[in-house]
Amino acid sequence: MLGERSKTVLARDGAPRNGGSLVYADGEMAACIREFAWERTSVGAMAAWPDTLVGAVNLVLETHFPTVLLWGPELVVMYNDAYMPFMAEKHPRLLGQPGQTVWSEAWHIIGPKLEATFARGERFYLENQLIPVVRQGVLKDVYWTYGYSPIRDAAGTICGVMAIAQDVTEKLAAERERDEIAASLKHV
Repeated sequence: MLGERSKTVLARDGAPRNGGSLVYADGEMAACIREFAWERTSVGAMAAWPDTLVGAVNLVLETHFPTVLLWGPELVVMYNDAYMPFMAEKHPRLLGQPGQTVWSEAWHIIGPKLEATFARGERFYLENQLIPVVRQGVLKDVYWTYGYSPIRDAAGTICGVMAIAQDVTEKLAAERERDEIAASLKHV
């Protein structure tokens, strides 16, 4: 199976078939990231990206779990295909923007933890947390289970943050409904 996968990634001469890009993944976000004008951001031109960023971007793009990469002191946002639905109407317009711009409506909640991860390497795992986000132009109550981890270069310097998240709003609503039905059945 690994041999089959490598055939789809490598050309006959063993070189990656990605048009010379440092981004090897397939998918909509991989294409968006390859085509984005990174030189207009604090991240800089893709050709000059450090190995740590290249590896982190490819790791995030290859996972099927909703994942965001926030890079540098501005916490510039990149995300994978699985995270696109969570971006709603912000996709792809806010790709490459600072995290504070992308999630301005919730920055007072998520910003301090993201900044603590970037500045001090603090890690977070939080379950069923209310973090309101804008969807269809309206601020909506959304519950998340998520974690933040620092991304370090070979010298141990923190260069970014990886955020893995799951929208658990529907799951929690179903659990509440189940509990209400169970409680009402006890009285029958």
